[in-house]
Amino acid sequence: MKRLYIFLLIILLVILAACGKATEAPAAQSVSEDVPTPQPTLAQKVVLPVMGGGAEGAESMAESPVAMPVSPVAQKLELGESDAMDTAKLDDAAAALVALVQQDLLKRDATLSAGDVQVMNVAAQQWRNSSLGCPREGMMYAQAITPGYLIEVKAGGKVYEYHTDMNQSVVLCAVDGVQVK
Repeated sequence: MKRLYIFLLIILLVILAACGKATEAPAAQSVSEDVPTPQPTLAQKVVLPVMGGGAEGAESMAESPVAMPVSPVAQKLELGESDAMDTAKLDDAAAALVALVQQDLLKRDATLSAGDVQVMNVAAQQWRNSSLGCPREGMMYAQAITPGYLIEVKAGGKVYEYHTDMNQSVVLCAVDGVQVK
């Protein structure tokens, strides 16, 4: 019986130790669907609060090498006639995805030729889930950060916005700023 009391006392002490002194974590920053966050540069440092373990319990600030999240909401660009991008500077993964976008667009509109398609913008993105920032009604998507690209092309007087992942999936998301359903 004495062993049972000692065992229960140890469990109670472990539970109390786990509770410990409650410290208040910094409030989480909410992310709006309509407001893009800037893409971080390599030189940018993120400062995160670190709870001090000293007797006074003061907070100290420490620099973190953790990159800031990138918003999948693209900043809208005004595209002119001469704003075509030099795709020769793209890495192999981005170039392959641009080629898939061009193939998809040529399949959608038989009146276009390969020379009609101008690449306006290619930007690396991190999408919030596997919908790639273009959810379709009635579909379910894996809830995981999905790296990919936002690719904007101009053809036939229209601007086409494609979203991709890194696994050769391309999705037409918008035409002239209007979301495709």
